[in-house]
Amino acid sequence: MIEKYFGTQRLPKKNLRYIIVPAALILSVLAMSTSSASLAEYDLSFLAQFGTFFLSILIQAFPFLLAGTLLSSIIGEFVPRHAMEHLLGKSPIIAVPASIVCAFLFPVCDCASVPVAARLADKNVPPAAVVTFMLASPIINPVVILSTMYAFPEHRSFVWSRIAIGILVPVLAGLIIQKFLSHSGVGILSPKDNEHHAHDETGCACGHCEHDHDETHADSNASFVSRIARTLAHTGEEFIKVSPYIIVGAAVSASIQTALPKDVFASFGGGTGIAVQTLIMMGAAFLLSVCSTSDAFIARGFLFSFAPAPIIAFITAGPMIDIKNVLMMTPYFRKRFIVLLASLIFILVFISIMILSMTVFGGVE
Repeated sequence: MIEKYFGTQRLPKKNLRYIIVPAALILSVLAMSTSSASLAEYDLSFLAQFGTFFLSILIQAFPFLLAGTLLSSIIGEFVPRHAMEHLLGKSPIIAVPASIVCAFLFPVCDCASVPVAARLADKNVPPAAVVTFMLASPIINPVVILSTMYAFPEHRSFVWSRIAIGILVPVLAGLIIQKFLSHSGVGILSPKDNEHHAHDETGCACGHCEHDHDETHADSNASFVSRIARTLAHTGEEFIKVSPYIIVGAAVSASIQTALPKDVFASFGGGTGIAVQTLIMMGAAFLLSVCSTSDAFIARGFLFSFAPAPIIAFITAGPMIDIKNVLMMTPYFRKRFIVLLASLIFILVFISIMILSMTVFGGVE
């Protein structure tokens, strides 16, 4: 019964390295650190701190990841390809504004937006709209907007600036990538994920992949229960496929937060220009990988060390691109696309913050 509804895929052996390598690295560092002292005399409080950060990231990420993979599977099973093309259109002029509306309506963080965006790309949604949805949904959805308002009740400009940049940067990045792809002729999906259901060396074990899934939509003999079963099976497949990447991202982020607490970043704030502060905050957002639903409360702690504009950079760049997000995109999208997207996000956010600082917050000095 469990295999029927949730699939039989297990963690592929090739993905075990994503768990074994970080664990071996941590154990090696611990062994070298304790070589000159007995384990009983060594202060292991940093391990407790690492565990706290690591578990907090996973607890925040896994529910959204499960929601994203479930939504992705529902789209794949119940929404025909031609329906998505009809709804969003093939032109970015129509698809991009529609994707912004969808980004506002779906309260997901960056962990959930990646698999949904990959499914939209598989449904022939224009790349500009896919990128816009993936980058905007973790920023402009109601949950994140309300959390930002609650974190900065006396700074409503932070809220409106986050929303504006959360729309502007995704749209520009999407249109630039669409233009780039029109010349290169290369898609954004990874070759391994370019079919509707990705197969690795373990094969698809959901038991329903002997045929194309879009043909399934036209199969009048398929019962609703069987389609629900396929949806749950593919949800399990997707969740297992991307879980190792988010575990590694959480481990890396937790390691950085343990070794470099936020006070380290705050110490660089005083006496530096807006441009340098912006780069520091964008780097901190990338390294710390805080969920977009709670990053505003982390950013509030920087108010006394950084100018307003760099803090806005922290809460806009982070949800679009961070360590766990990059690793999440790896099984779905081409590496060239990920590099181009990350570069565009950093450049566009930096330019937006400089303009915001000059027009709203009184200069870049």
